[in-house]
Amino acid sequence: MTPDEETRCIALWQQGLDTATIDQRLGIPRGTVASHFSCVDPGLILMGVGGSRRQDRLFISLRSLLPNVEDAMHVFQAAKNGVGFLITADHRTLVRFSADIERLCGVIVRSPVAFEQPMAQAMPCKGSDGS
Repeated sequence: MTPDEETRCIALWQQGLDTATIDQRLGIPRGTVASHFSCVDPGLILMGVGGSRRQDRLFISLRSLLPNVEDAMHVFQAAKNGVGFLITADHRTLVRFSADIERLCGVIVRSPVAFEQPMAQAMPCKGSDGS
């Protein structure tokens, strides 16, 4: 999938369209989007005993905490890949639930301003005279 197709694909996915419809709208072979999404989000669905499918427990917990699936997927991928911090301007969701997210999976979520403040206090700017 080209970068342009991927951008258009995400926009269509966010509209709630199924993968077959997205394939059709993009004019790409049927199954391309479903195949791409299965590669993009490894770990969200695990194979169980006898080939049954189940979702990862952390993802289920994040999905019940956060109002939209995209935010849950974002935090899940960060946690599974050892990302310690998420810097985001998403105050409606991620920053608002930051304490719960940190307790749940250890990922620290901060706004750019909140992340920068402790650093600025630790390293004050020098004046033009070097003092």
